[in-house]
Amino acid sequence: QTRGSGSLGFLGYFVLILVFLKMLWNTLVGVVLFTATIIFLKDTNTPLKGKPGIEKAPKRFVHKTLSLDDIKLVKNAMNMTINDVVLGITEAALSRYLHRNYGNTKGDDKIKTDNQPNHIRLRSTLFVNLRPTAAIEGLAEMMKGDSKRQ
Repeated sequence: QTRGSGSLGFLGYFVLILVFLKMLWNTLVGVVLFTATIIFLKDTNTPLKGKPGIEKAPKRFVHKTLSLDDIKLVKNAMNMTINDVVLGITEAALSRYLHRNYGNTKGDDKIKTDNQPNHIRLRSTLFVNLRPTAAIEGLAEMMKGDSKRQ
């Protein structure tokens, strides 16, 4: 007796239920961690985190313009998304900065030690503009076009 092409069988349904339960579990863990971060988990004290009262001090923004073609080259070579590449670059830069600030050199021996705390919790914001022009005039033209459509 042959089965129809749409039949999964017992093993198929079992695997389907396991995949669903794993997805449900991962979603639940993500929601709990997000809620905990909002309510009581704070960022680790690092050189990147400001002291109390820093919100009134002048802000410093660090920016770097990268070629989209270079990012696409890495994206295609690594089989990733543009977002993955840009976040990887940002993570690498933050990691290098922290390693430089936590690492110590002793005398002329240049013995390097890493005093970086384990399990650092750190949040950052990353803005990416994929539009060809970042000028205010371009934004004004887009807004004019939107008002004509409505």
